[in-house]
Amino acid sequence: MCPFFQSSLPDMPSTAKLLKSTYCFSNFKDCARYVVTQEVGADYVTDFLYPNNAKAAEEVIQKVKKSSS
Repeated sequence: MCPFFQSSLPDMPSTAKLLKSTYCFSNFKDCARYVVTQEVGADYVTDFLYPNNAKAAEEVIQKVKKSSS
């Protein structure tokens, strides 16, 4: 299981369940954490990146790619 669910949302089990259902078991390719991992590597996935935050994922990817060039 993604480390996000081991440390995040301990007081929000319903939200965690919904996110897992949506982004881990159904549409994992839409998961922001998965996208960052695939594009630039797991080292750039922060603890604060929620699976549904595609905008933040894109910002991380662009920042990493910009600094690499």
